[in-house]
Amino acid sequence: MDSSLYLICSWVAAISFLTILATLLFMVYKKNRSVTASFSPPNWKHQSYCEPSLHLVEMEPSLDSDEGNMDNCEPEQRLEAFISRFNSELRKQRQEHIITNEDLKASSQGSSSGGLPAVYIYCANTLQYSFASHLSMGFHRKGIYASANSNETLDVMEGASASVVVFSKNYLSSPSCLDKLVRVLQCRRKSGQLVVPVFYDVSPSNVEVQEQESVDRISALQELREFTGYQFREGCSECELVEEIVKDVYEKLLPAEQIGISLRLLEIEHLLCKQPWGIRRLGIWGMPGIGKTTLAKAVFDQISGGYEAFFFIKHFDKAFNEKGLHCLLEEHFGNILMDLPRVCSSITRPSFPGDILSKKRTLVVLDDVQNPLVAESFLGGFHWFGPGSLIIITSRDKQVFRHCQINHVYEVQSLNENEALQLFSHHAIGENIREKKFMKLSMEVIDYASGNPLALSYYGKELKGKKLSEMRTTFLKHKLRTPYKIQDLFKRSYEALNDSEKNIFLDIACFFKGENVDYVMQLLEGCGFLPHIGIDVLVEKCLVTISENRVKMHRIIQDFGREIINGEVVQIERRRRLWEPWTIKFLLEDDKLKANVKSTYTRPLGTVDIEGIFLDASNLSFDVKSGAFKHMLSLRFLKIYCSSYEKDSRVLLPKGLDSLPYELRLLHWENYPLKSLPQKF
Repeated sequence: MDSSLYLICSWVAAISFLTILATLLFMVYKKNRSVTASFSPPNWKHQSYCEPSLHLVEMEPSLDSDEGNMDNCEPEQRLEAFISRFNSELRKQRQEHIITNEDLKASSQGSSSGGLPAVYIYCANTLQYSFASHLSMGFHRKGIYASANSNETLDVMEGASASVVVFSKNYLSSPSCLDKLVRVLQCRRKSGQLVVPVFYDVSPSNVEVQEQESVDRISALQELREFTGYQFREGCSECELVEEIVKDVYEKLLPAEQIGISLRLLEIEHLLCKQPWGIRRLGIWGMPGIGKTTLAKAVFDQISGGYEAFFFIKHFDKAFNEKGLHCLLEEHFGNILMDLPRVCSSITRPSFPGDILSKKRTLVVLDDVQNPLVAESFLGGFHWFGPGSLIIITSRDKQVFRHCQINHVYEVQSLNENEALQLFSHHAIGENIREKKFMKLSMEVIDYASGNPLALSYYGKELKGKKLSEMRTTFLKHKLRTPYKIQDLFKRSYEALNDSEKNIFLDIACFFKGENVDYVMQLLEGCGFLPHIGIDVLVEKCLVTISENRVKMHRIIQDFGREIINGEVVQIERRRRLWEPWTIKFLLEDDKLKANVKSTYTRPLGTVDIEGIFLDASNLSFDVKSGAFKHMLSLRFLKIYCSSYEKDSRVLLPKGLDSLPYELRLLHWENYPLKSLPQKF
């Protein structure tokens, strides 16, 4: 009887316990029902190609949530709310702090082929969920995958960009930790991996080598003691140490050339996704120095691991002319083309056996193509590439893409203001800072360079290490005379123009930047330059752009064009185009000076070489001699205007105007001082 009663009581107690437990679980479930699953769009940088990833997204609490009314709740409800918040916070931390093995594997594989970096953190288990977790979070915020104490093979470890080894007392006493250290240093010797030691509550001198350890462990510890590392002691700020380590590793793994590259990679991915399966083709187009080669190399490094054969030929035309077709193919394809017959011609493509490359998924990047016929000959009509192949050509000339049958062209845009500031400050100051004393000059440089990465890098390097006053002087000097390194960027494009196109380019650079395109075409057509064709050529060669029906030109290109005019001759009167107020005043001003002042020199007469004069008469006051334009038989454009009326300007003709050239196609003279034009005009 007693045993039966005991059994019944036990059953009742068990049922009561289960009932309470089920109630609590049901209440927790109700509280956490706001956690929903959603799919994110594919991320080319972080995950495998076109694979969606599953995220847990915690919804925002409603206005009538229990959290705001805890004081009025029953103890049972308060316990329920506490359990719910605890579970939610735990899930949130796990979601933010832990990266799956699949993500790490994809990241490390991407890193080995030039994708986003992956960092492995090695530490004792006691630090895995504290210091190492905070360090991992710091890398995540910078867009770098990081994982602590991952159990990966040596091949996967080699794919990581960097390893952070956290030394502590427990680490030094752990054989498994020391074995991982040996493997880390093997990866460093094999692949040049970045290794960063961190001494946590121990000093480098405490890293003692025990005699009973293996030779590999002793060698690893001795080697790592020589590295420059970070040290953490009690009383120090762990947050500051984490920030310092992340900043240092980030700057070493992602150099300045990567600034602004991520968004452009994503845009190219979308452009490639639009093309059907087969042999895909992509053109990368933009002005010199805009980053075409950098972007093409980033794409190549990102995806080349997925192709059976791949090669990147920088300065393709130069390489083709120097080495010839067969040598280029042999150099980049290696053993695949060993059986191909040699040919003497550097233009004619050899006859390929049909089965050599027809089944190969091939990635080809031809960089900086100038002559489309050479590239077309090299590619051979694409018929020798296998399905799934990708052909990428970079060029500053859009005509190249038409000749090479490339319909999808990506135009590389200038860096935005934030990216430009980051790149310039990296080169000029050494880090991305925004000190007030540098900001004004930095914004002047950024405005002048207009987002061109090469120009920003050049000016940054030229100004680095100088005082602020010296920086201003140096930049002003470079503005007044465009450096040869930057001139060389555009010289090749200019020399490829015919005479008519060169005249159109120089007229726009000197006179018509920002003007209505129809107005400019009308004037140039009157000069016999065929502007409808010429301006299109300039646009395709990235020398001008048409935006909002206006002719626009990069500031550096404009200065390059004006440097051509100023460099033709030393004598002002023999320059073909004049736009600087002081030079025009010197040429046109009357020889008769103020009363009682004798002239000690003779002003030059304008010559037949001058084709255009644009004088901004703001703040100028002088008398023009009556025969100022008598010898300017080639003058096509004459414009005298005031861009600012804040101060008085006075350009007068006290002795009248004898003549104007017959070739004049534009006469624009604001506040013309006479009542009529010359009778013979």
